[in-house]
Amino acid sequence: MQGMNSTPGIEGVAADDVLAAIDEGPGSMPPGLVSGEDAEAVAAYVENGGE
Repeated sequence: MQGMNSTPGIEGVAADDVLAAIDEGPGSMPPGLVSGEDAEAVAAYVENGGE
């Protein structure tokens, strides 16, 4: 569904910022959804533009 994305563009956000967001739970996102190696993997994925 092109044009129906309601999420913010997060590709390329620095891994440290992603980890902080995971830890703090900004907006309606609950804090701590993932932790440890899983959080690191998510942060690297986002920082690398989803690749």
